[in-house]
Parts: sequence; C-alpha cells; structure tokens
Amino acid sequence: MVEIITEQINESEERKSSIESRIRTWLKDPYNLALVLLAVFVIILYLYYFFKLGTQPIWWDEGDYLSIGKELAFNRARPEWWAGFLKIRPLVLPIIFAAFFKLGIGELPIRFFTELFPALVSIFLIYIISKELFNKKIALIAAFLISVNWVFMFYTFRLLTDIPSLLFAALSLYFFWVKYEKPILKGMNEKPIYLWLSIAFGVLAFLTRYVTALTLIVIAAYMIVTKRFSLLKNKNIWITLVIALLCFTPYFAYNYITKGAENTGIYKIFPALRWYHGDEATAPHRAFAWNTLTFHLPNFFKSFSLIFFTIGSLVLLELFLYLDIVLKQKDRSKNNLLFCFLGILIPLGYFIFGIRAVDARYFIATAPLMFAAAGLGIDFVSRKISKIFKMKYLYFLIVLAIIFAIGYQQLTVSNEFIVSRMTSYQEIREGGIWLKENTPPDAAIITASVTQNQYYSERQSYSHNTNDTIFAACTVQDENLITSLSTNESCQRETEAAFNRKVMRIGADYYVLSVFEPVFTPQWAYSYPERYNLTMVKAYAQGNQPILVIYKYPENFNAFAFEQQ
Repeated sequence: MVEIITEQINESEERKSSIESRIRTWLKDPYNLALVLLAVFVIILYLYYFFKLGTQPIWWDEGDYLSIGKELAFNRARPEWWAGFLKIRPLVLPIIFAAFFKLGIGELPIRFFTELFPALVSIFLIYIISKELFNKKIALIAAFLISVNWVFMFYTFRLLTDIPSLLFAALSLYFFWVKYEKPILKGMNEKPIYLWLSIAFGVLAFLTRYVTALTLIVIAAYMIVTKRFSLLKNKNIWITLVIALLCFTPYFAYNYITKGAENTGIYKIFPALRWYHGDEATAPHRAFAWNTLTFHLPNFFKSFSLIFFTIGSLVLLELFLYLDIVLKQKDRSKNNLLFCFLGILIPLGYFIFGIRAVDARYFIATAPLMFAAAGLGIDFVSRKISKIFKMKYLYFLIVLAIIFAIGYQQLTVSNEFIVSRMTSYQEIREGGIWLKENTPPDAAIITASVTQNQYYSERQSYSHNTNDTIFAACTVQDENLITSLSTNESCQRETEAAFNRKVMRIGADYYVLSVFEPVFTPQWAYSYPERYNLTMVKAYAQGNQPILVIYKYPENFNAFAFEQQ
C-alpha cells in the first residue's frame, strides 16, 4: 500500500514538473510573454472600471432589454411597447437576462457575465484570429488596440447587445478561419463540424444584434469567391445550409405566429426588415451615408488608430496584384488578405449604401478583422522604418511608441466618456425604485422614460403617446432623423385630448415628469400636472433645479371634467 501511494505521489510530482516545464518553455517565447502581460493589463484595467461603475443607471435601450427580460422571467403582462420592441429588436439578450432574473441573480453579476466576461474573451479571440490570419506580432497589436478602444470599453459596461454579439461573431470567425479554413489551406482534411459551429454562432450573433449578420455575409462571400461552383458539389455545404435554416427557424416561426397577421411577404417572418429597409425605414431613403467614412469611422478609431487602420487596409490591396491567382486559387497564400479585405469592404459598403445610418458603436460588430487590419498597418510601418535605419530593435521601439500614443489617446477619451456618464439618469433610477417601494404592484405610471421606469419600478409604465392617428399625423422628423411632436397648436391640443382618453382607459395612478427624454415629452406635458390638479408626492433636484417629479392622479380622475371647469 505504501509503495502504491509513493508511486502515485511520484507520478503527481512528475506531471507537475512537466506542466511547469512546458509553461517555462512557452514563456521563453517573448510574444507569449507579451500576451501574458497584455492579459494582466487588460484584466486589471477592465476590473477597475467594472467595480468603479458598479450598477450605474441604465439608458433607454438598456431598459428596453432589461424590462422585457423581467417580463419574460416572471410572466408579467406585456408592456405597452412590446410590439414596438419586437419590430426592431432581437430577443436573445432579453432571454439571457430573463434566465438570470429567474435564478435570482442580481444586476452586478449580470453585468459581469453578459458584458465584461464576453469582452475579455472577445479580445483573446481577436488575438487568435489575427495570429492565424497574419502572425503573433500583428495579433498582439490588434488585441491591444481593441482593448483600449474607447467605444469598445464604453459599451463593455453597458447592458446592451454590442459586446455579446461581438463575442458570438468572433466565435463564428474563429471556428471558420482558425478551425475550418486555415487547416484546409495547409492541406489538411476538411472538418465540417467547425463550419457548422461557425454558422451556428453567426446566427446567434445575428439574433443578438441584427447588424452582426455581416459576419455570415463575409464568410459566405469568401467561400463563394474561393470555391465558386465546387460549393454546389460539397455535401457539407448543403448540410451547413440546413443547419443555418434550423437555427433561424425558431426566430422566424415566433415572428410568424406573433406578427405574421399584420405583415406581408418576408416581413411575416422578419418584421425588423421593414423597420430597417422597408416602407417604415427612414435612413435608406436618404443620400448615401458618406459620413460613415468622414465622421463615424474616424470617431470610432480616433486619429492615431485611424491612420494605421487606413494603412493596413491599403496593404490589403496587395491582394489585387495577385487577383487572377486568388480567383483561380492557383496560389492560396493570399487568401488571408482576401478574407480580411472582405471583412472590411462588406461592412463599410453596407453602412454607406445599405442602412445609411450608423454611429460609432456599429463598428464593434465588425471589429475582429478591422483591428487585424490596423495591426497590419502598424506592423507594416514599423518594419519599413526599421529596414531603412537597419537597427535591430528599432521595430519594437516603433511599435511600442505607436501603441503607447494610441493607448494614451484612447484611454483618455474612454475615461472621460465613461466617468462623465456614470451618473446620468440617476434620478430616473431613484424615482423608479421609490415607485417600486411605495406603490401597489398594479399601479399604472405615465412617464417619458418608459423602459427604465418599467425596469426599476416593476410597474406598468406608459408613454404620452397613444395609438390614435393624431399622434402619427402630428409627428415630425428633423434632418438627423429624430422624431418629435409638432408644436402646432392644433396638434398640441388634439394629442393632449387623446392622451387624456388613454389616462382614463388605463386608470393611470402616477405621472412622472423629468428633464430626461425631451423628444418623447410633448410641450403640454410640462404644465399638465398643474392644470389637472395632480399631487406632487416625490421630487428630485440638483441644487435648485428640479430634475424629476412624481405626481399622483386624483381618485376617479376625469380629465374632461377638469377642462369644463
């Protein structure tokens, strides 16, 4: 018995020694050591902001996903805007939130598991993808660039779809390029399971945030260019299409059941398409959105990063020197350039000529290949300069100088942007929590901040808008596509009358007036409490400036009786 125990101890020590030896050998590679240092830096940086921000007040879109998540978790009555939510937003993130709420998990852990952890994993996946596209040097640069990018950092701490959808998109690219396509380019046998996983994660990315469908389009475009008619002869491609269809089917079926009767054609199964590209869309009817290139893309990258992203994109144009060879696949060594090029060209083309309305955070969805290109640009410039001066370590000095400059610029912007907004909507949260603690569960609340209030108060929250045609007729839109209620006297009078009919129909109990959401607050709403004798029950102010006031409706409220007095 003693000999057996001694033998097991020796085997354990040998395994431990072997693991330690492999780790030491792995760390001898300076690029692996740099990866470890980068990981430590990123984890410390992101944990610092995570605990600094905590459960910061939520914004409108966050409230949309979170409040719907609560309704799904606890099977409550659907909010007034449920149909509008389904019209423009996918359901994956609310379903994930619902699972956490059902398990009794609080908001801070939800933020960790749905935003912070996916962000950290995404950075690592971008490193792997960039390494397999190019090399370790470019991969390290790309991972650093995304980790300090101000837009990526800001939305890591917001309960929105951007980061979760990026994780799924990065997984889709990882399984396609790293596990499926790259081995084929090396002459190894095709492993279709990785292609199927790539498509499954691509569909999941799309069902989390619609714009990440661009990932699937990039993959499809690459396969069409490189394989062309041979795709039709590959049974694994047909299996892949079936798997994709099966992944989409639950979503399309749900849309057909819930929205099919009120739509026609493809809108029966994909109603959001009407909002973004159909007769309800506004942006596609504008001129081409060249400001994607002149404003939003520069805003996403900022000056230093943009310079090297542009250089990297130009380096990719080397592809066209070998275009005939690439198209005929006589030499597949340039396929990485093709894949990266398509990953930039297709999203930019869509943002400019397709949706024609975009802001900086849209680029998060296409980040993996864009930051690989930026890393390529920094590597290219550093190599060229170091060759001119023929200095052994000049390359690394140049790279360090560039990424230090980029890091300083990005982190400065990130910190300012994150900290300046960490208490925005604070009064909305406090008011919602007060309503939760001081009103009956069946209370009906009127507020312009319907989604946030619904989440915090867990009470049915209603907007000033109604389904009456007068609201639609009196809605106007400015040059930035922002809609609001016309200030026309007739519109103001008639919309208020329609609102009062709604108040009596739903039996409104409380009326919340605030400085937030002015676009959704009609002019008559500000004087409404005084004119209809509502009772103030709670107020929040900053100095002498009222920020949010909660009023209570009189019992048996009759708005039209007040008008006759």
